[in-house]
Amino acid sequence: MRQLCNLIILLLCCFNALASSPSINSEHFLSADTITYDSGMKYINAKGHVIVVAEGYIVTADNMFYDINNDELWARGNVRVKSDKKGKDHFQMDGDSVFFKNKFKEGVIKYFVLYFGDNSLLAASLAKRIDEKHSSLIKAQYTACKICGKNPMWSVSAAKSNIDLEKEKVSYKNAFFNIYGVPVFYAPYFVHPTPNAKAQSGLLMPNKRKSGVGVPIYYRPKENLDITLTPRLNNKDVLVEADVRHLTSRGTYNINSSFTNTKLVKKSDDGVIKDNRLNRYYVNFDGDVKEKEFNYKVQFNRTSDSAYLKQFYNKNDPYLKSYLYADKVNRANFVSVESLYFQDLRQDNITNVDSFVLPEIRVKHVTPILNDDTFITIENNNMNYVEGSDYKVSRNALSMSLTHMLKTDNGHLLNISGYNRLDWYHVDLTRSNAPSKNKTMVRAIPEMHLGWQYPLVKTYLNNDITILEPEVLFVAGKNKSEQNLKFTYVDSGSYSLTEENLFNTNHYNGIDFHEYGSRLSYGLKASHNTTSGYVFKAFLGRLKHFKSMDRLDNQANLLTSASVNYQNLVEIYYNSRVNSLVRSPFREEIGGWYNNQIIYLNVGLV
Repeated sequence: MRQLCNLIILLLCCFNALASSPSINSEHFLSADTITYDSGMKYINAKGHVIVVAEGYIVTADNMFYDINNDELWARGNVRVKSDKKGKDHFQMDGDSVFFKNKFKEGVIKYFVLYFGDNSLLAASLAKRIDEKHSSLIKAQYTACKICGKNPMWSVSAAKSNIDLEKEKVSYKNAFFNIYGVPVFYAPYFVHPTPNAKAQSGLLMPNKRKSGVGVPIYYRPKENLDITLTPRLNNKDVLVEADVRHLTSRGTYNINSSFTNTKLVKKSDDGVIKDNRLNRYYVNFDGDVKEKEFNYKVQFNRTSDSAYLKQFYNKNDPYLKSYLYADKVNRANFVSVESLYFQDLRQDNITNVDSFVLPEIRVKHVTPILNDDTFITIENNNMNYVEGSDYKVSRNALSMSLTHMLKTDNGHLLNISGYNRLDWYHVDLTRSNAPSKNKTMVRAIPEMHLGWQYPLVKTYLNNDITILEPEVLFVAGKNKSEQNLKFTYVDSGSYSLTEENLFNTNHYNGIDFHEYGSRLSYGLKASHNTTSGYVFKAFLGRLKHFKSMDRLDNQANLLTSASVNYQNLVEIYYNSRVNSLVRSPFREEIGGWYNNQIIYLNVGLV
């Protein structure tokens, strides 16, 4: 509405300029089938396909008349005002006739419809402009919902309404809220912000979801705090949703929750029907805070029952996870503490006891010795968790390595390290029927690591660059024994060898899983970069275990890949993983992607 008022002023100033001077520039343009200008009476009369261009706006009408002496303007017949701006500032106004006077500060528009760039629409039988900031409407109707048929999904209508551009609000007296044209709610007074106004308290656009039709109520007590309360109606219940968002200098907090009171009808064995009320809810809290060198994250999820999530949110999760996390990272050193809680939503959970981890602590510290080429790395992972009502586990994994890195004069990169990992487990089965109520297990995994790299770089006269980088990693470790079989792996049993983890000493990044035995990883990376923007890459690598590794033997251990990239705009690639024992592909993938910062397309076949 503000843009429309400004447009009227600019437009009429343009007419005044045309009346006083016959010159027309590119910003002020008037075109019609017939244009009459009377210097004695001082009026402009334009008829037939009238087009006025002013300050980036276009006005069309069948007829226009401007009385310069009395400062009055009439435009009649298919009046349309459009802005050529994009986005939220774009609008379009259609009307039957308009009239302005008194330096165009006062005016009347008859039978008009105003379309805003945000898809909102305002229509009225009569609009009266009181001054530059205030207007009144007769028989007005407003909606921000897309109109697919005769009536929008929702709208607000009133016999009298007012537009206050200074306070950026539209007020209605004796307002009716309509659903598909049918009045469903009455309010003696109703206010909502003008389109594109600053965020402020009020009603938001109604919406329809699986859980029903809701009318959000928005409350903004501070610039960094807002609350949305949404009563939602469906066939049986009234659901109340509450969303709270808080932004601080240290982080953010968000609360998403809903509540309903459901009527339950039960028939007893003697045939008596009883009505009961059941409170049902869902709460989600997210917080992310940074305090000096520490990062804190918290998430809390809780529901009254799994059927509530399925009915209103279409979720079928077997668990709801809540956690509290904190960490501090300084280059290669870090410490993290995490506590987890799992609400069990499975139907077969007869114990009704939830699982939790309290706490899980991870620490890593790198200490140089004499210089940065020799250093000690210490890592410790500790976890205590409870599963069900009778299974408690405490575990601790401590690893230490001494590493020395060497670079020769001709470019060879060598590193050698001595490594040992000590795992301690304590299992408490006191409440179970197991014959052995408690178990304590200890295992040690000593290893020697030897790595070698030799980057080779070739530069051509046209500045093209070719890079070849062979790499080898040898790990000498103890073989799996009967003692090690007592340890149950908490980590997932899936195992995947990739180009990223081929040269890791432990190819699976879980907490409990660790590879045994001696193994060798070797491969060759190659790339060619051209000045025209093409980048060609290829990789060939293999992992070899010197003794059977059980579940790892059936996985891929030979990797190949190739790709062609042009200026990071388009790329074609091929990847394969092959089990060299049976000479058959374990997985093959071919595809490509295109990305021009506007359109991103990725196509692949696996």
